[in-house]
Amino acid sequence: SGMDATVKRLFPIKLDEVRLESGWSSFFRRTTTRVLVAKELGDNFQLKYSRALDETDDQTVAVQYRLSDIYAVQGTWLSGRKVYGGDFGLDLRLRWELR
Repeated sequence: SGMDATVKRLFPIKLDEVRLESGWSSFFRRTTTRVLVAKELGDNFQLKYSRALDETDDQTVAVQYRLSDIYAVQGTWLSGRKVYGGDFGLDLRLRWELR
């Protein structure tokens, strides 16, 4: 649709990824439309920010470090009204491609 090119041109910093996506909101227990922006911080680091378009309290910030093509470690903060300060997590992510 060209939205990502337009948004990248308007922001003063260079963003590596801008997209609209649907995603499950564990806070609201339903699928929401989200905007996601991502920035590569180095060879193996990536910073992602995502938020629901219809709810201001549903935000996610994640920092991912790629250990290899298959493994990555990701730290995530999820906002929320029920938990003071939000929800913090650390994940080991695995990626497989089926051909």
